[in-house]
Amino acid sequence: MSFTHTPERRIAESGPRSDAEQAARIDLAVAYRLVALNGWDDVVYTHISASVPNEPGRFLINPFGLSFDEVTASDLVKIDIDGNVIGESAHPVNTTGFALHAAVHAARDDAACVMHLHVREAIAVSTQPHGVLPASQHAMRFHGHLAYHDYEGLAFSPAEGERLVASFGVHRAMLLRNHGPLTLGRTIAEAYVLTDMLVKACDIQLRALAGVGKMIVPTPEVVTRTAAQLHDDDAIEGATGRRRASSGRSSELVRTCSVALHVRTRTLSRLLRRQPELMQQRLRITARLREPFEHQRACGLERERAIE
Repeated sequence: MSFTHTPERRIAESGPRSDAEQAARIDLAVAYRLVALNGWDDVVYTHISASVPNEPGRFLINPFGLSFDEVTASDLVKIDIDGNVIGESAHPVNTTGFALHAAVHAARDDAACVMHLHVREAIAVSTQPHGVLPASQHAMRFHGHLAYHDYEGLAFSPAEGERLVASFGVHRAMLLRNHGPLTLGRTIAEAYVLTDMLVKACDIQLRALAGVGKMIVPTPEVVTRTAAQLHDDDAIEGATGRRRASSGRSSELVRTCSVALHVRTRTLSRLLRRQPELMQQRLRITARLREPFEHQRACGLERERAIE
């Protein structure tokens, strides 16, 4: 498997980093850490991209070669729509992988964040002809609001980009057949929340189908009504009104990640006392995930000093 990395062309930064960009970097780094914490990452492949606030045509993406649990806000690379690096960065980027994201960013003004992953449960359901069934409340969130796109191969061409955008339509969640989930968020938190719900819907469906020959599914009337309630007139998923981007303070996504790490560490500590040999490695992994948060590098629970 080969990739085209960063082109030789580099574009000079137009000015100092804004508070809004700093806040976006923090949230995007948190999203990468949450994906790693959930076990949704795929070695160093797949990406989460985010538009740089108030800088049209500029995006943030992970450095190619770092695992998701290593990504920090200061490591994220700023690029243009063609994958050219903006400003100084010691890291390469996977421009081939960004091509899918670029197609969505270019076509959708509401694409503040594009998240594409290779989550096993979602890939499995994407291979089923019926796709996601309204068998759970998580799945009903996507009733009438989920797109599908057939697999066309590893290489992503501009022509497929046009077809993918057409398949996406006005939706914010898609299953790429035989490939994985793709979500679009008006905020980074929204892309993460949509992915979380879609993965849970797929996981529940696989478990149910594995256990019984036929699932109990609510009536079409109940499914339609519930879907409308969950869609909530297109309200932004994950929005709480607690975000103050200009201040650089932590967002709800940061709080979610901090709480998740605390719970995971506490749970592993209890298990470690019972099975020390079996759990020692997992505790070390969680400590590695937690370290950047304690040093305010990835989350910046007050202000991220690592970003200059």
